[in-house]
Order: sequence, then C-alpha cells, then structure tokens
Amino acid sequence: MRSMAQHLVTKIVTRRGLLMSKGMCPRMGRLCAVSIFCAFSGIQDASCVSEPAPPQDLERNHPGVAARYLQEGRWQEALSQAEQGVASAPQIADFLFIAARASYALQQPSARALQWMARAVAKDMQWCVYDIEEVRLFYARLCVDTLQHARALELLATAEQVSADADWLRARARYGLGQVEHAQELIEKALERWALDARFAKLFFAQERSRRPSSRSKKIADSILSRLSVWQEQDPSLLVEAALFEPRTNMAFRYLQTYFTLRPLDAPGESSAQSSYEQSTRAGDSAPEQELYARAQSIVLGLQYGVLDEQRAMEMFCTLNSPLAVPAVDPTDDVSSFGVHASSVSSSTPLQRVVVLYADLLHEFSRLLASRPIRARFARFLAEFEGVLYTDENRDGIVSARVFFKAGRPSRAQFDTNQDGILEYEVYANDGAPTCVHTMHSTQKTELSRASVFPIPQNIAAHDHERAAERWIAPRVSLPADNGVEGETQARVPLTQQGYRVCYDRYPEVHQVGWEDKTYVLRPRALRWQPVRMQSLDLARDLEGVRSHDFFTMVLTNEPLPTEQQITVSSLYYEKPDSLFERARVRTYLDEGLPLFSETHVGSRFRARTHYVDGRATRRDSDRDDDGFFETREYYNAQGAVRALSVDVHKDRSFAYQEEYGAKGQKVQKWYGRGRVTISHTELPTGHARTEWLHPVTGRHVTVDFVQGVPKRLLVDGEVHALTKDPRNAALYWVRRIPRNGDEVGQRIVESFRAATSPVVSEYFRTGGSVVRAVRSGGVVFAEELEPGKE
Repeated sequence: MRSMAQHLVTKIVTRRGLLMSKGMCPRMGRLCAVSIFCAFSGIQDASCVSEPAPPQDLERNHPGVAARYLQEGRWQEALSQAEQGVASAPQIADFLFIAARASYALQQPSARALQWMARAVAKDMQWCVYDIEEVRLFYARLCVDTLQHARALELLATAEQVSADADWLRARARYGLGQVEHAQELIEKALERWALDARFAKLFFAQERSRRPSSRSKKIADSILSRLSVWQEQDPSLLVEAALFEPRTNMAFRYLQTYFTLRPLDAPGESSAQSSYEQSTRAGDSAPEQELYARAQSIVLGLQYGVLDEQRAMEMFCTLNSPLAVPAVDPTDDVSSFGVHASSVSSSTPLQRVVVLYADLLHEFSRLLASRPIRARFARFLAEFEGVLYTDENRDGIVSARVFFKAGRPSRAQFDTNQDGILEYEVYANDGAPTCVHTMHSTQKTELSRASVFPIPQNIAAHDHERAAERWIAPRVSLPADNGVEGETQARVPLTQQGYRVCYDRYPEVHQVGWEDKTYVLRPRALRWQPVRMQSLDLARDLEGVRSHDFFTMVLTNEPLPTEQQITVSSLYYEKPDSLFERARVRTYLDEGLPLFSETHVGSRFRARTHYVDGRATRRDSDRDDDGFFETREYYNAQGAVRALSVDVHKDRSFAYQEEYGAKGQKVQKWYGRGRVTISHTELPTGHARTEWLHPVTGRHVTVDFVQGVPKRLLVDGEVHALTKDPRNAALYWVRRIPRNGDEVGQRIVESFRAATSPVVSEYFRTGGSVVRAVRSGGVVFAEELEPGKE
C-alpha cells in the first residue's frame, strides 16, 4: 500500500506535465499528491495539510519529496529537504525522522540523529507519511548503536508487528546488558523463525567468541554450522567466524578456503550481508569496518590452519588498509567528531589509505610466526608502524577507540566509548607521551523526556528502568526549538563537563587547561590528571629471538575530570578575552584560587590593570585611547558591579569627569573645573533627571529638571523661568519667549553647537539689533533674548 502511494506521488509531483495535458493545473497536481500520500499512509491526524497553504508551499511543507529522496538513497538531498521542512513546518514529525535517517545514512554522528528523533516522537507532533513501527525500529537501532540498550528494549516491548529487525535488535540489546541467556534464547528462536537471515548467526559468533561455551551455546553453534551453506553467499565473513567454532580442523580449513574464494585476497570488497532494513537506514552502515575485521581475522586464521604461508600472511596483514580522513589537526583546536571514516567527513578533507591493525589480533598473529626472518621483519614493521590501531571491545562492529601511530609510537588517540560519533577524549602525543588532551561535549548528560509517542511498558524489569537513564549525547548542531514542543529534550550540563583542553609539561603533570573562553596556566606539578595510560601489548614474548621494541597503545583510565575548583586552586593565572578592547586578553593572577590582580593587553600593548582585595575586584585603571596614559579609573562594589568611574580628561593627574552609580539604580555624572564641581547630572530609574551647572560666563547657578528626557523646569539662582519649545528645532528651548527673529537665530544656534564636544557650552549671538545667550546642556539647548545692557 505504501509503495503504491509513493509511486503515485512520484508520478504526480514530478510529472506535472501529464496532469496539465489533461486539463489539471499544477496547483491541483500538488494538492492531489498530498491527498494521496496522506490517504495511503494511514494517517490518523491529517492536520499537517488541513490548513490551506499557498501552492508554492505545499511541496516544501509536506514530507513527500524528502521521503522520495530517502527511498532512492539520495541522502544529502533528503537531508537538505528535511531541514528546510523542519524550518517551515516544525510540527511535522516526518521531516525530523527523514533528517535523522539521512544523517545516519551519511554516517554523521549518531548523536545528531538521536536529537532529531527525540523531537520527532514528542506526543504533539504530527505524522503524515511514516508508520510508527518503522519509526520505532529506527529509534531502537540508534539506541542499540549508542549503547542505550534498556531504552531500546523499552521501545521494542510495545512493538505491534513481529519482524526480524526487531528480534535482531532485541538480541543485540540483551547482549549489551549482559543478559546472555536471554540473548541466546532470542537467537535460538530467530534461527528457526528467520532461517534465511544471516545477522543472527553473525551476532552469535561475534558475542560468544570470547565466552566460555555452555551446553546451550554449543547447541546453537552446531545448529549454525550445520546450515552455514545457506548464508555463506549472503555474508562470506560468517565463514571466518565459523572457523573459530568448528571443532574439526579439516572443516575449518574448508571454510577459510571458501571465504578466500568468495573474497579474493587482492580485492576485499564490501559485505553484502545487510537486510533490506539495514540498506534503507544507512549506506553501508558499519559493514566496511566489520568486513575489514573479518579480512584481518581471516589472515590470522589462514596462517593458523595452513591456508596461507607466513610470507603471504605477513604481506597481507601488514598492508591491510582503509580510506580514512586524517587531517593535520592542531592540538589547540576544538575537535569534536569521531567521524574519520571516508564517508563521515567533509568533502574537502583529503582521504588517505591508512594501514589498520586490530589490538585483539596482534597477539595471535605474532604468536603464529615461526620463521625467525619473518618475525624480525614483523618486529621492524611494528617499530616503524605508520597507521591506526582499532579497538571494538563489545564486538558490535562499531569501533570505540582509534590510536594513530607514527614511527611505531602513538601520536593521537580517539575515544568514543558510547559510540554516538562524538568523542569523549582526543589525545595528542609526542613519541607516545601525551602532550594535549581534549575532552569533548559528549561528556554532557542529557535526560530524554518520557513524554513521547512510545510509552514505557509496565512489564519492563526494574533493573531495566534503572538502565533506561543511560546517557546520550547532545550534538553541536542545534535544532530549531521555537515551537515549544512538549517532550523536547532538555540538556543539563554540569559546569565542569563542558569540554577541557588540557596540555602537559610532563605527563601527567598538567601545565595548561582551556575551559570555555578561559585558559588556565598551572603552577609546576600542582595538578596531575591521567585520563589515559600506556598499555604494552607485550609482543616481545611472541617475537622471541629477534630484536624488538615495546609496542604499546593508549587506553582510558576513567579518571574523573578535574573540577573547576581544583584547576583554579592549582593555577598561577588564567587568561580570557576582555570585552573592553578589541582583540584584548586579560590575565588574572591567582593565589590559592583567589585573584590578586589582572592585566589587560592588546598584543604587546598594556591597556588595563585591576586590583583585588580578598579575591574581589576593587579598582580598575585603563588606557581607553591607547596613548600610554591610564586616564580612566573604575571602582567596584561588593557584588562586582561598577559603583564609580573617574576620567582624567586633561591628563594632568586630576579627574575632570566622574560617574557614580547608586544601589537603587540612580546615576550621577559630574564635571570638575579648578577642583570643584561645575556640572552635575542626576538620573533616577523613574525617568526623572536633574542637571545643575555654574554658568561659564555669569557664574549663576542653573538647574534644569527633566521628565523622560524632556525639560520641564528651569531655575536660575532658585528663580523659576518658563520654557517654550522651538517649533522648528526639537532640541531648542527658549527662556520665557521666542524672539521675533527666532527662526533665524534658532537655526544659527543649533548649527553652532553641533560640533561642540563639551557637556555645557555657552555662546552669545547678535542679530537684528538683539542679543541672544544660548547654553547647551547635554543634548538640549536653552536660549534667552537679553534685555539691552545685560549682555
């Protein structure tokens, strides 16, 4: 039914010419397309198209086009179309779902897809195209991939349809939770119910490989081995896994021979072992890395069972490679994405063929080398190794750690322990010794809202509810949040876990820490933090009899991040941008975590200095005009706010201007001349203000009262004078009356005062036999026609 709808929509939307040729306008074609899509999608609430919309908005506001791109595997076009749809119709969940599917298919961080999905499943979102079961499966797949196994089981517990995909995800989740017997039971049933699906056999082999076999697991393994021929063409890598479980040497030899026939050594190819569900959700998924591991394992087993000789095995094992993007990254940059595989990086990032080794296979391979010359060659290879070492501890096919090597020593390590595509740690090293560590935003913890279309079933075990709070990572790419959707995720980020950049003097003694916009420089040996440790692979024993150096890698120690308090107490000073000047940096010196003083520099120019008492700023001197003279002084109150500001305008070491700020919001400005206040302006938070000054010519005391910036009263030595606003100049007021030639004089006054910079300016104007005295206070000019003899 759905495919029929999509077929009809494709014909209607993309072939409007047919409709027009039969007398139907393009607008009707779009309306028909929307109607058919909704009708065949089984929509319960079609409100997403119930409101009339302009014809040009119908395709943009309905997810049909984006859905078609997704179905055709045009991932980037589907993502772009979906993002436009989210912006124009944020209440339609299908756009969010398509964006999540497309970003996942493009192998962008799963964290991004998770955030799209968290919004898509909110209760008040509207679905127009997709069936809720399809949404549930994809959401559960994301949860399993990012190790949120309990949440995945919650989603699948209320599934209404029985499917191989759902059973496969349940089995993965049970293994992830350590519930091996439950997982084995699911696989045992699935092998009968979904007999042609190779994923269950592959999952069993991967998860049971390192476990002690039980009677049940032996029975399942025998069942899989007996029907291996059914799946070997679908997924040849199963033959490699089967060799580990096959007790008969001749059969294991035959499995490996068959694998090398299907996957020639000089043309690895990609695995075709993907269900229609996998193919529709992610391009290639993790198959390239899984196939690469199968190839490496086949070389080790081929050597063990005599399918390959040592020379051939050595050549293949040491040249196994993968296309990775390995940009030249500055350790001081902020690096946040684990996407270093070819399909998960920017198109501008150059790809390199990088030699890949697997930590769990190195021991076995080196142990199998019997020839002394071959062992010596392998030892030299490790001593000069230039490539990457992969680690997949839970054997789910998703690499959780990559360690890059240069000249046989670790040069960079990346750790994504929750497998969401966002790094927890990125470590840079020099000859194997860590020099800088980035902790990423994936250390943020986000609580998923439970107000979604997927209720929590009552039959979930109690311990699963506890595990359901497993974290997932909010990505750097923010989503539109202007519609206030209930059920939207709310990030609660601990202050000390927003991402550190840590550099070392000598590991693990911290020299410098960058956090937010601050950079702390620590006292020597004041703080030790060891997020990773060097772990030797102890290959020297396997390469006995030849000269070899210790080959080691990096592993996480799970040592918690230092708190901001620990960093501050250990610091000599910290630096951050200073908003007072462009491109300025302020350096604050500390004593046991409390500021002593700070200095602001713009390049090499010293521009400001702040004094502290008991860790509280009390005074700041600054050079605002960069002439080398500190003319501005600010005083601070106990809360750190400016309470007064003084300016040495004439650079004569006496302050000519001052501002004072009251606790209730009042502001007082004062100008000084010859050691006394000549002008004072007081503003109140009510909008009332008063300006007082001594007339620069007559010496009389003048007071002007303002209300909301408009002068209401003028007093000269306490005598009230009426004010009349000039009809042509908004900033000009006349004392008592406007003279007969007021238009001419008023224009001259305004133009004369326009270039003046002093807060109070006084001038005389003679015109037409009369004399006018004008005074400007701030932005207002007061003019008065004088009586003869009083000028």
